[in-house]
Amino acid sequence: VLLTIDVETDFGSQHTNALSQLDRLLDVVDELGLPLTAFVEGRFFESRQALCTMLIERDVEVELHCYDHGTSGDPPALLERSIKAYTDFRGILPLGYRAHTYRLGKGLCRALIDNGLKWDSSILPALGQGGNFKGQFRSGDYLIFDDALVEFPIASWQRIPLPLNHSYRLLIKPFGEAVLRYIDKPGALVTYNMHMVDLVYCQSLGKAN
Repeated sequence: VLLTIDVETDFGSQHTNALSQLDRLLDVVDELGLPLTAFVEGRFFESRQALCTMLIERDVEVELHCYDHGTSGDPPALLERSIKAYTDFRGILPLGYRAHTYRLGKGLCRALIDNGLKWDSSILPALGQGGNFKGQFRSGDYLIFDDALVEFPIASWQRIPLPLNHSYRLLIKPFGEAVLRYIDKPGALVTYNMHMVDLVYCQSLGKAN
């Protein structure tokens, strides 16, 4: 299992109530001895540097998310701004990336390669927001694009193209998951994704725009 979290604003708004509980999640991860990869919004390396420092000091693998989840996607200019913010803050280039709402198109893929990133974890090979369940993305535990970028798809069920991440597990509830586990199973490599808004009650749910 590859445990990942998208560190971003609440529900694509300008609120960050849920992120105030991030240290509690890190405590649980530490207690269980689990490695964690955090994909952090690019602008946080400019505006939320204390949060980014906390992740690094807690031995979290810190990689790059879209620049701003309140925008509609990952245009090249914003990708380059994200990379610059990350590099200015850390003094190194990011290696990994996760696209806005799991949408890794050909243009973004090319831009990631051209900017020196080595791996990505964006494709959701399932029915869901940003999902792309073409057969080519549902076979194998990882993919390699243009012999240059390794892709670790978000986890889904093997036969039924439904997401296996925290957001969708909350939607189908324990009974729905029990049914899925009875008739299906995950792949050998599970890239499990979550968000802080999946884990804590967030007052900004009613304020999201």
